[in-house]
Amino acid sequence: MPSDRTLWAEFSFEPPTGAALDALYVARPELRSWIGGLLGVSIGGMVLGIVTAISGSHLFVWAGCLAVGALALAVLGWWALSQCQGSVFAAGPGTARVDDHGLLVRQGGADPVLLPWSSLRGWGETDKIIVLLPRARSGRPLHVIPAVAVASSTDAAAFRELLHWHLGRPKP
Repeated sequence: MPSDRTLWAEFSFEPPTGAALDALYVARPELRSWIGGLLGVSIGGMVLGIVTAISGSHLFVWAGCLAVGALALAVLGWWALSQCQGSVFAAGPGTARVDDHGLLVRQGGADPVLLPWSSLRGWGETDKIIVLLPRARSGRPLHVIPAVAVASSTDAAAFRELLHWHLGRPKP
């Protein structure tokens, strides 16, 4: 980016509830069939457990179906949350200032944390979230930003321009 031009954006955010599953879906497109499969097993197990309980089946049959459904949902939830654990955006509400150095995140009375562009390899989005993807094998978490926080900011266009400039086009 030319040094004679200063582009920056600022927005406030609140960590989105349930966004970890969306983030996992965006960040790991090669595993979408596994994500869908776990959701299917979860829903199927729950429905089958309820149907067998209503039909008067043996306790172990319907309880087993419910247990399998709950276990699949727990595994999926843990997997998604573990991918976002430690993100600077997960700790609570705050503000982010975005410029050519990266994202400077402030939460409550805590010291600001700089998330430099060099620590990121790309980004993706859904209608609910924007996901910043860490460099491969860095062990760093997915960074999930609520899309409404950016959209409600007057700096939304500048934020997207900075994303495109430093990280390229969004990942499918």
